[in-house]
Amino acid sequence: MIATSSTQPPIASSLVIEQFLRAVNARDLASMGRLFGTADGPIGKRDPVQNVETRMYTLATIMKHDDYKIESAEIVPGRGEDATRVMVRMTIAQRIYRVPFTLVHSKGDVWLVEQIGIEEITNRR
Repeated sequence: MIATSSTQPPIASSLVIEQFLRAVNARDLASMGRLFGTADGPIGKRDPVQNVETRMYTLATIMKHDDYKIESAEIVPGRGEDATRVMVRMTIAQRIYRVPFTLVHSKGDVWLVEQIGIEEITNRR
């Protein structure tokens, strides 16, 4: 679901987050690997399959959620329009976490999830 806010991320990056989070809950590691990467492209195309599956499985295990809401977006200082930081409110096991996602505009004119602040989830209080 997409929140309404004056600081919304570009539509394409919001869709990438939604696709990534659907893949997380489905444990669709291949799709996660296609949506996660750097400015050079998705990790699924450049890293060995075993490494990608291990990393994505770990993320899927930590990030399995009941609900989420895209809250806001902001620029990433020093990176211009090629990166954006999006705050996502995630409900996991009846707890709410505000998780930052950094998205990058990569080769092929696509947005990819570059970094996820999973420490917001793993540092349970």
